[in-house]
Amino acid sequence: MWGKCLVACAAAAAILGAGPAQAQNRDQQWEWCRSDNADLSIGGCTAVIQSGAEATMNLAIAFYNRGNAYDNKGEYDKAIADYDQALKFDPQHEAAFVNRGLAYNHKGDYDSAITDFNAAINLKPDDENAYIDRGLTFEKKDQYDRATQDYTRAIQLQPGDAEAYLDRGIAQRHLGQYDLAVADYSRAIKLKPNYADAFFNRGIAYWYKEDFRNAEKDFDTAAQIDPKQADAWYWRGRSKEKLGDKTGSVADIAHARTLDPSIAK
Repeated sequence: MWGKCLVACAAAAAILGAGPAQAQNRDQQWEWCRSDNADLSIGGCTAVIQSGAEATMNLAIAFYNRGNAYDNKGEYDKAIADYDQALKFDPQHEAAFVNRGLAYNHKGDYDSAITDFNAAINLKPDDENAYIDRGLTFEKKDQYDRATQDYTRAIQLQPGDAEAYLDRGIAQRHLGQYDLAVADYSRAIKLKPNYADAFFNRGIAYWYKEDFRNAEKDFDTAAQIDPKQADAWYWRGRSKEKLGDKTGSVADIAHARTLDPSIAK
């Protein structure tokens, strides 16, 4: 009898002793699963998923986190598969729709991306980023009017977002609405005074308006803010050529090609 008790008591002690260790191991797996290091996150999330001990909503989180890690590594098919699983466990996971849409975008499957952004917006109509992401996708399909509508909605939701004004300006420029584009780039610059991309794109809009003096000024500012922006040097050179400064034009274009040998070829 005593011998049986010894065996039973030893087994019970082993089980009780394993509890804290298992909990600690689970905590470590989740810590890795939430890591910004993609490989660490994949390993941690995989351990969580394979543990067989997680509730449905936790599995949705683990698949979502692992999908993000795969996306960061450029492994978009694996990312999409994990977002599929996340949405299987949590069909209301708005961020999973957004990130799966971005993964489809990277693969060039723009229609699937738009479908996912639509689903995200239906779940969360005030998600500014979902409108911007859908707008960028419409641009890739050359649907600049629809892109403009999405950027306008994003601006309504977040009026202080300089990038949304930049994006809408680019779409308007493609539509030939140069004055509207200039106005949006100017708003972006007011919100973000050292915004090299906004100065550069405003310069392009001025160029199409044949306002080469203002174009040259904006390309000059863009080049000062970001001296490695080859396009700014190139287009400043083109503007100088239009303004009759051949020497300055040749020098700027030559410098642009030292930064990017493929420019304008």
